[in-house]
Amino acid sequence: MELALPGSAYIYQGEELGLPEVADIPWDELEDPTAFNRVRDQIEKGRDGCRVPLPWKAGTPTFGFSPATKHEGAGVDASQAGDPCEKPHLPQPQWFADYAVDREDTDSGSMLNLYRKALGLRHEWMTADTTLTWLDCDRSSGKPDGAEGHIGGTIAFRRANGWASVTNFGAEPAELPAGDILLVSGPLTDDGRLPQDTTAWIALG
Repeated sequence: MELALPGSAYIYQGEELGLPEVADIPWDELEDPTAFNRVRDQIEKGRDGCRVPLPWKAGTPTFGFSPATKHEGAGVDASQAGDPCEKPHLPQPQWFADYAVDREDTDSGSMLNLYRKALGLRHEWMTADTTLTWLDCDRSSGKPDGAEGHIGGTIAFRRANGWASVTNFGAEPAELPAGDILLVSGPLTDDGRLPQDTTAWIALG
């Protein structure tokens, strides 16, 4: 949905891999001053969970950790660590291997390839006209059927070049406007509707 909006788009490091924040970096591996400038019972680990080097090669031996013990992690490349076997400035958990670029690169259904398709379509369909028009199917569900009990609904808008973005935040699958589907962030239902927390880009008919 964000990439369908007018204006510049910014992708945070790791977002294009679907990479979650690392919440359990060992205390003795942290670098963020936030973790060391507080009274112990008020301590916070800071932002280091978002700063762990990206996993490039799943099989590259580097230093990582698991919640229970330290062991080899997912691997960084020479541009990040100087040497593929050099210890990165923040440790990678072993599960980073599941999000490594070399694995996602060959998986047609990966988050990385979804981003590649979306960015390619964005380049193809975007125009200098930043007009955004709300579609009739843009509406609130009026009930707490969204994530974490928030009010759900559908956000649906048309862009100037004849295409639309539809995102369903409600529990009930949403009907899509007529047209050709350019991209969808997840599988549609068997009857062609948009499931919860899924976005579709459509060339309107």
